[in-house]
Amino acid sequence: MAVYKSFSASNYAQAAQTAAQYLQETGIFDAVTRSDNVISCTYGGEIVATFTYSSGRIDVTFGVYSVYAADIDTFWIGSAKNGVLLDHHNRFVNPTNYRLYSFAICRSQSGVPMLLFHELGGSGGNSYTLTADAEYAPASEADAALRTNNYYSNLVGVCTIASGASTVAAADKVFRYADRQTNVPIDALSIISIAGTDYLTDGYLAVQD
Repeated sequence: MAVYKSFSASNYAQAAQTAAQYLQETGIFDAVTRSDNVISCTYGGEIVATFTYSSGRIDVTFGVYSVYAADIDTFWIGSAKNGVLLDHHNRFVNPTNYRLYSFAICRSQSGVPMLLFHELGGSGGNSYTLTADAEYAPASEADAALRTNNYYSNLVGVCTIASGASTVAAADKVFRYADRQTNVPIDALSIISIAGTDYLTDGYLAVQD
């Protein structure tokens, strides 16, 4: 069953505790441990990911990729059967189509831990996607056009970018919107239903429950 919570920037310790719990419960990694506010995730006998929470900031390493996000006023932490969303709101960036920065942690269709990161800018956004065993840091992909309407949502698959890579990995049961119904929140996590299936969503990504 999908669940989610939100925490203010000053409650980063509680956010870290909840994120560690959700990451452990999904079973995406072999083991998840937390020391203070640093979450370490092990796969194949190695630490392949860390998530470090501090006041208004999160630092992430995932395989060969490192990134951070700051100026956060709200941490959103959510879990569904097929993945975890570690989202946050930057108090200075409030673009039109989306409101939350997304870190989605899931499996690839071959079972390898996978990270989908969506970052926002004043006029648009970019996505980065990689598996924990990727040899190279991910390339940036600009947001594709998204249509909105009052009646329905359509979801499409997410995969790594083929350029410079010998293989392409597709996320397992994690999607992004091609069409988004206008009543789907874009400034908070929520749970929606499409054709009888529930999804945890931030308005950009949707994790099947």
